[in-house]
Amino acid sequence: MKKMLIIGGVIAVGIFTTCFLGACSSGKSDEGSAGSPKARETLMGTDADGNGVRDDLDVYINTTYPNSAKTRAVLQQTAKALQGAILDANDKQKSLQHAEEDSRAHDCLVYTRPNDFPQISSELEARVANTDERLRAYL
Repeated sequence: MKKMLIIGGVIAVGIFTTCFLGACSSGKSDEGSAGSPKARETLMGTDADGNGVRDDLDVYINTTYPNSAKTRAVLQQTAKALQGAILDANDKQKSLQHAEEDSRAHDCLVYTRPNDFPQISSELEARVANTDERLRAYL
């Protein structure tokens, strides 16, 4: 439980820090209510290659870490878990499942990048929750 609280704190700080520095969208969306199909589509974003990671996140991961297949793999694992948490924010069982997935991904990131995992994690989390709607669902 303590580990989850620490992880949650790191996530929140990373998202808020990056959002205040301008990485998050500041515009309001008129995509519909939170439960509408259009709102869910907005939360999901585009995944043209069907790998379970939004295209903008794929581009970020692949261009930021082109020389480390392990780092890319663990960040894709993390992105999938975080995106799932956003999409299933209103489902307690699925939220618990995504928290477990994120915890496993975090452990892999710590193992893979022991010296810089906090910054890497915070940067990815801020990009996952890069709109007002995604941030609200995530928190």
